Amino acid sequence: ETILFFFLNGVGLAIQAGAVALAKYGFGTTHPFTLNLVNVVSIGVAMIFRFWSYRRWVWRVVETPTEAEPGTAPAEPSELTPSR
Repeated sequence: ETILFFFLNGVGLAIQAGAVALAKYGFGTTHPFTLNLVNVVSIGVAMIFRFWSYRRWVWRVVETPTEAEPGTAPAEPSELTPSR
């Protein structure tokens, strides 16, 4: 989980830095307001990516089988011990 967390965090950082670099060097934008606006939007996009990717891959909910269905009586001790 830790390696995947840092990898996906790096992808989010690349989204932010890439968007600002594209605006500055790709489109030739030099006005500070425009660069700040691009930065704020890219932070939002990276945040959405991180939220989605962490829930998808890092902190997955693992389904565990239930021991008994709700509303049923607990198992007898003889049913829990292995037979010989």
